[in-house]
Amino acid sequence: DGPGQGESNIRETWVTLDNFERAGSAAIDFLEKTPGIDASKIGAYGWSMGSYWAPRVAAHDPRIKAVVGAMGVYQQKDTIFKHSKPAYRHNYMYMSNEYDEDKFDAMIAEMSLAPLADKIKCPTLLAMGEFDELCPLEDGEELYGMLKCPKELWVFENETHTFGGRLPDFYLFVADWLKDALDGKLKAGHAKRIDFAAR
Repeated sequence: DGPGQGESNIRETWVTLDNFERAGSAAIDFLEKTPGIDASKIGAYGWSMGSYWAPRVAAHDPRIKAVVGAMGVYQQKDTIFKHSKPAYRHNYMYMSNEYDEDKFDAMIAEMSLAPLADKIKCPTLLAMGEFDELCPLEDGEELYGMLKCPKELWVFENETHTFGGRLPDFYLFVADWLKDALDGKLKAGHAKRIDFAAR
């Protein structure tokens, strides 16, 4: 469990603006000492809010050799925390232990990957539904344009935040992408957008 999740909250380890990357680095420290783990091929895959946290870890820890941010919540957080179901806002207030509305709004205003985009050096895959109700497609396109690393943007036509019926395909596609990225097949300058047609 990362900060703000599961047992972390029982221990009052709330999520902050910068502690998820520290938790990610601690996990990598553990993996590096684990027999059978190739420490030169450690990747990070995050979906939904994890699409914000996983790239943060990659930006701060060069031991991440490939990163996937799927079902994106990449840039501004107004869509998810102000214009979507109130449960999302209340849940994140609990995860962060920040219940003051103004302080919470000030915190989420800083939750963008834009300031970190140039620090992400490893191959990066962004994947989202065309009509994601929690993160506008424009946010994903904007972050994709900022990245200087090998990168891909996958957009699933007519899908929303959770990819609907395309999810089983996505898991297979992303496993292949991660293998290629960790095997060094995505070289500097690689930039590719794939629009997956609706079924």
